[in-house]
Amino acid sequence: MEVFTIGTDRHWRETATQPPYPVLPRRSATFFKGSLIWTVDQDNLADPAPGFLRFSLENEVFGVMSPPPCPPRPEYTMSRLAELRGELCLVCVEQDNELVEMWMCDDVEKPRWDQRHTVIVSTFMSPDLYPIAAFDDEIVFKQWKYHTRRYDLKTEAFGDVFRLENLKYHNPSTGMLGYQRRFLSYFDVIPYVPSIIPLPKEGFSYFD
Repeated sequence: MEVFTIGTDRHWRETATQPPYPVLPRRSATFFKGSLIWTVDQDNLADPAPGFLRFSLENEVFGVMSPPPCPPRPEYTMSRLAELRGELCLVCVEQDNELVEMWMCDDVEKPRWDQRHTVIVSTFMSPDLYPIAAFDDEIVFKQWKYHTRRYDLKTEAFGDVFRLENLKYHNPSTGMLGYQRRFLSYFDVIPYVPSIIPLPKEGFSYFD
């Protein structure tokens, strides 16, 4: 683990201790209340993962965040973390792949998980749901390769937001809209809120 603090460091520096557990590759950390949280790579451990790997930005110390009591334990490869409305959300897939539990907590030091929602996944849907954002009574998920879906908490029903494979683009040579007709292996969607607060000269860190 290396850290670079803008306005303080002149080069990348290693943290005092290295991560005690391997994390899943190609999966970004989730920022929540001053900590970066990663999903542990269960396949590279001899024993069950003790929880989620946490890195405090304040004192640059690693720790373990205990998981919720998903029976019998979370499937870490399928689980997804996200920050929703000031709470940490964990999407936990049941072993039969038909139910998706949404657990929420508001503390990284002593997390007390609350199972807030249970999403019924139909047989033709992939249970690989990644929460992106929450709006009123709806939660927007990214699903598998091409889809984003919105889930209505009142009606407990899914609806399509868009399918990336159906997006059109403007062809400058013809001046018309057309399908991109490209093979898509992966895409990502992130919530974005523009900030009007100027960045200070010190106190921001980059991680590698």
